[in-house]
Amino acid sequence: MEAFGFTTGQPVIIDAQQGLLIIKLEMLT
Repeated sequence: MEAFGFTTGQPVIIDAQQGLLIIKLEMLT
């Protein structure tokens, strides 16, 4: 898992940011 995280660091971070944005939108609505 750690090795995979390092090799694909940026995509994982982008997915995490998108997930947080979705959660925030759901909380606002």
